[in-house]
Amino acid sequence: MLKVLIADDEPIMLEGLRFLVDWHKLGFEIYAEALDGEDALQLIEESCPHLIITDIRMPVIDGLELIEKVYLRFPDTKFIVLSGYADFQYAQQAMKFGVSNYLTKPLDEVELESAVLAVAEDIRAEAEQRALQRSIIDRSRAETVSRLLMGDVRKEWVDKARSLLKLDEQSRVRCIYLVCSKLEDREQEQISLFQRLRVALDSDVLTEVSVYPFVVGPNRYGFILAVDAKDSVLTVPFIDGFVSHIRKECSETFSFAISSEVRGVNSLSRAYQEALTAEVCKFPSNLPMVHYYQDKMSEESPSIPEVTKTSLIHAVNYGDLDAVRTLTLDLFMTLSSSEAWVAANLSTLKLEVLQVLAQQGADMENWTRRWFASPFPKNVGELNSRMLKEFLEAAEWIAREKGTGIDDIVSAAEAYVKQHYHGKLQLQHVAEHLHVNAAHLGQRFKKQRGLAFNEYLHTVRITEAKKLLLRTEMKITEIAHMVGYSDPEQFGAKFKAMTGVIPSSYKKG
Repeated sequence: MLKVLIADDEPIMLEGLRFLVDWHKLGFEIYAEALDGEDALQLIEESCPHLIITDIRMPVIDGLELIEKVYLRFPDTKFIVLSGYADFQYAQQAMKFGVSNYLTKPLDEVELESAVLAVAEDIRAEAEQRALQRSIIDRSRAETVSRLLMGDVRKEWVDKARSLLKLDEQSRVRCIYLVCSKLEDREQEQISLFQRLRVALDSDVLTEVSVYPFVVGPNRYGFILAVDAKDSVLTVPFIDGFVSHIRKECSETFSFAISSEVRGVNSLSRAYQEALTAEVCKFPSNLPMVHYYQDKMSEESPSIPEVTKTSLIHAVNYGDLDAVRTLTLDLFMTLSSSEAWVAANLSTLKLEVLQVLAQQGADMENWTRRWFASPFPKNVGELNSRMLKEFLEAAEWIAREKGTGIDDIVSAAEAYVKQHYHGKLQLQHVAEHLHVNAAHLGQRFKKQRGLAFNEYLHTVRITEAKKLLLRTEMKITEIAHMVGYSDPEQFGAKFKAMTGVIPSSYKKG
């Protein structure tokens, strides 16, 4: 119900207004009455009404002064002015403060009802307009957060972060990744929960920080907490209080994964990666189902070799499906550590691949929801299949967007390399065989495959070496010569750079 306050110095007039129309039918309730402007002003400040019906002539503070004072404090409040014919000049002055209507005494029931209905319609239209504007801003904020989480720090998104999120390079930030484990997968329930979360965020508990919620899939939400203060309040006790508040307000079973504190808008991607890692690895804390990121990686749990990661991202970016398949297999041969750390490493890699998609103009909200909507499979084989499917999906999408076609010259060069990789092979040799200019071939190769020719040659050689290490009892020196390396030390260094381990360790498994 909309609230209406009536102000008139004639008690009989107040009583008449109370019963002249059916207020509830019109969508209003009379919540207060006043016999002078001073009492009316006090009541308005205590609980600002949607509509004020006031006489022009009243003691202490007249209706005109009341309207002016309220307009300056509560500009959205609506007024209907009552007066006799002699006060019409005063009523005209009141119109400059946005008075909705002017009615003369004695009041006519039909006129009053029509005026109140018009006010109700104006209030509803303005509320819808405000809701639309909030929705547009919220969506723009959500897209900005999503882009920054994916590592897209182009000027466009950094500028929006400053204007919409009030984030800059000095902001202190934590990312909280939240999973609701017992909510049924019905769309209406998902929407209801997210709305309750947003209401819970509108609390005195959070007055010191800015909170930006985001959604990454069914039952999976997140918050960016940010402060500008030099002395950050984003301490573990504060975050524990935040977690307890959300649980109390929403009463669902949540688990929380929380990043370390990072600084600056460019660090949002890192914070998100840390939160995902904390969720996957389930680091213990003082609260149940609350996992703070821990920056420690054991020797038995190596991260993805940078060369392998870079090569895979290049392969996705250039739509090279064969290379994506080969490199994804290499990943799972490299990550032979605990399942939790495998998933954590791959979460980080997926974010980097999503960043490539973002740079190509992909709908990041859609991709993020699909790629992070469900938990990582615990079975390594299932995890391998899922990652390969997702990386191939990304490569195919980029290939379509770029209109990348098959380059027969590059395909022929690849085939020649695979047949002659064990010899002394150079780009010039391949170019002469194909009757093309060597520089031109190198450029086409880089454009199509995302790798320089020599990088591709090393990839082929090391791939073949891995097969020989696993399938034969040959010495490492022999394998080095067989795949094209005359210097075993060079072979060992290149093997470790591309796989993260030395040949002997790889052979032992």
